[in-house]
Amino acid sequence: MIKVITTVGTSIFSNAIEEIESKSKSIINYCNQLETAKNEAIIKTIKDELENEINKWIINQDGNLNWSASAELHSLKCFYHEHENPEMLIYLIVTDTPICNLASGIIHNSIIKEEWIKNVKTVIVPGLQVINQNEAIDTGFENLFSEINTILEGSDLKKDEIYINITGGYKGITPMITIIAQLYGFTLFYKYKESEEIIYIPQFPIQMDWIKAEQLYPGLAAIRSGNSISEQERNLLLANKLIKIRNNRIDISKFGDGFIKYVENNVEVATKLIGKMVELKLMEYFTQNPCEDRYNGYFKMFIHSIEIKLKDKSLCELDFIFSNSKIKYLEDEKALKGTPNQKFIIAECKSALALDSKDRRNNLVKQLSRQIQTIPDESKLHEMHLILYSFYGDYKKRLHNDIKSLKKNLASSLKSVPIRIFKIEIDLVHKRDRHILDKFISNDIKLIEILEE
Repeated sequence: MIKVITTVGTSIFSNAIEEIESKSKSIINYCNQLETAKNEAIIKTIKDELENEINKWIINQDGNLNWSASAELHSLKCFYHEHENPEMLIYLIVTDTPICNLASGIIHNSIIKEEWIKNVKTVIVPGLQVINQNEAIDTGFENLFSEINTILEGSDLKKDEIYINITGGYKGITPMITIIAQLYGFTLFYKYKESEEIIYIPQFPIQMDWIKAEQLYPGLAAIRSGNSISEQERNLLLANKLIKIRNNRIDISKFGDGFIKYVENNVEVATKLIGKMVELKLMEYFTQNPCEDRYNGYFKMFIHSIEIKLKDKSLCELDFIFSNSKIKYLEDEKALKGTPNQKFIIAECKSALALDSKDRRNNLVKQLSRQIQTIPDESKLHEMHLILYSFYGDYKKRLHNDIKSLKKNLASSLKSVPIRIFKIEIDLVHKRDRHILDKFISNDIKLIEILEE
């Protein structure tokens, strides 16, 4: 199924004014009245008169639709022909004005009967207009973001192709639409009035700043759970328009809702991108600070990022494996060859986001349980280490209950293998002209064990 999100403007009226000379003055008059009228009965009367005039024009003598009547109609028809007559679901994104509502209604009724259009859905976005800038930013753009998220949630991204048609509509909302399209990977398109050719704007290598997401998400998750946040967190979330404060109460904004959904749906992307950088930083740390056991001295030898073949022939990845003597890894066999007195420590590096839901905590327990199987002789597995990182700051207090629950589940699943949990302490005090990642790469880190309180 091809889904086309189409922004709707008022070109259907301006085109009618140009082409119907005998009715141009009355159409202009109707449009002006509609933009200023306040009385609902008067608005309805004007709409009915104006719609009647436009409908006479957009349906020709043969009873066929005049596809050149508006930017939205013409672009949809050209798109349809370019895609070898697909079946489409059309979403009409409409600004919160009577004139735009009428334009979308006329377009909706004109195309709904076409066989190639499965359905047409009109989405009115409150506050989305170009006259009041503050309302557009604080309300309109938020609601637009929320509506796009709703369309996304109702789509099967493995089967659905989603396009955004920006040919029509007020150009003041195009920047926001473009950002949304690039963030979610939708293809934008538009058509010049004089051309039959569709211009496509491809996906650029743009995505969420995941380090920023790691900073902002915990505070939002705390608010959603009914927990308090610090003043510093509140100010940071306010600055990024992810929360609103009403009557001394903190509410998550629609931008915030969309941000939470995006992070939670794409957390695997974040852990792969940021996680690898954190692992490289840990390699630097362990080279300078050998893994120390509280009872048996140092586990100085380590290997980073290897795969071990389990008994069921599946592969299990280990972020780090430490030993008290040289580690012999058989690359071809995907196996470890140890000596009689050799002991191992397996360490897994994880974002603190991995603890933010019960499902993710359960998945983590399953992952660590599989990692135990990489050492067939369990007596040689000295300990399991879980190393948590976050760019949020002191997340230990925030995640106290989650860590306590995780330790309980791990103790039950890992049985005889001791589990120790560490946090990476990162200095993130940085100048405004330096990205947080720059500070992370250049500064030293510390590894601190999270002990029972």
